[in-house]
Amino acid sequence: MNLESILAEWDKERPSYETFTEYVENFLKEIIQHRGVLVRVISRTKDDISIAKKLYKKGVTHQNYLDMNDKSAARVVCRFKEDTEIIADCIREEFEVLKEEDKSSLLKLNEIGYKSLHFDIKLKREKTTEEVFQKIGNLIGEIQVRTLCEDVWAEINHDMGYKPLIELSSESARQIYCLGGIFEIADDCFSNINRKILESSTLDEYTALKILEHPFIKIVKKEYDRELSFKILSFFLPILNISNPTEFEGVLKDFVKKKQ
Repeated sequence: MNLESILAEWDKERPSYETFTEYVENFLKEIIQHRGVLVRVISRTKDDISIAKKLYKKGVTHQNYLDMNDKSAARVVCRFKEDTEIIADCIREEFEVLKEEDKSSLLKLNEIGYKSLHFDIKLKREKTTEEVFQKIGNLIGEIQVRTLCEDVWAEINHDMGYKPLIELSSESARQIYCLGGIFEIADDCFSNINRKILESSTLDEYTALKILEHPFIKIVKKEYDRELSFKILSFFLPILNISNPTEFEGVLKDFVKKKQ
């Protein structure tokens, strides 16, 4: 088949993929929020130009078109590295995973580069209504999971990591790779700080907010106003007369269980 014939086939299939993309994005938001993790989900269905570009790079054959598993793709961006495993477990549980790849595992110890979890997925029949499954249950899509730092690096590297590196001096190219290292260190630092806050032995407004965050997102499924939350907590914490984070978390769990 030539490119014109393949694009004509894609023109017929694209509406189903657009429905699939929208469904996967909404489903991801729902199942991840239910785990109490704050994320940003971005999705897209390839357009004709993207299909043509990929085929020119891989070879304009019908088989290469059929093998293209990222016609529909979603990206899940979270704040901390420890959140990526929660999200990955969620994807493994809620979707049929055809292929899983950790891009960071491809890097050598002395290499800095693209880091992300990639999943090729289909819908699970038992997790989907029969009507929806009959329409889009046979389609395959891609889900990427990254931290905020990994996402920023991936976007910068996508813009500057190809032809510009050939034209740049070795000093400038090295600076770009060094920036990748800085983002990786920043990722580790944010996770370490977050973990230390959660392990704190003193209950203050920030620690209380971190403990409240997961059940809030799980139940309300919305972002919250941090500044207002701090003001409210500064008023309520002295009234509660609780100084230990573990005790506060226990009281919170009991409250949620009773008021669910």
